[in-house]
Amino acid sequence: MKKLNAEYNNRLFLIVNALFLISVFISIFSLNNNLIINVLTQVRYFAIKRTVGMSLKQLLFSIICEGVIIGFEGGIFGLLFGFCLNLFIVKILSYYVGDLSFGYNYLVYLILLLSSIFIGFISSIYPFIKIRKINIVEAIKGIE
Repeated sequence: MKKLNAEYNNRLFLIVNALFLISVFISIFSLNNNLIINVLTQVRYFAIKRTVGMSLKQLLFSIICEGVIIGFEGGIFGLLFGFCLNLFIVKILSYYVGDLSFGYNYLVYLILLLSSIFIGFISSIYPFIKIRKINIVEAIKGIE
């Protein structure tokens, strides 16, 4: 009986891990896409800043800060949503299975938050490369 339960648990956790990986890839793609759209809609704004005297280093810093902030916000909201969903699922399982209690490893939450910030950092490099290649005069005129 224990062997059968262990096999069912392994299958269940395999499915949960597969869904988790799919959601992580979707969130990475979504974060990258949102950051690219956000930066590329501000092309004129960045071009005006460059004509006033903003260096490429300052532009890079500005775009990376935006990516890190978006990654941090996404990480915080994702962790809060995941934590609440976890509490909800534990209540549902407790109703069917009996009294359940789960321990929370806060190091995992910290690692997830830091990885979200890191993904925001990495996702901000591509928009910087796109912005850097744009002609300043054409960007100010509104030609893209």
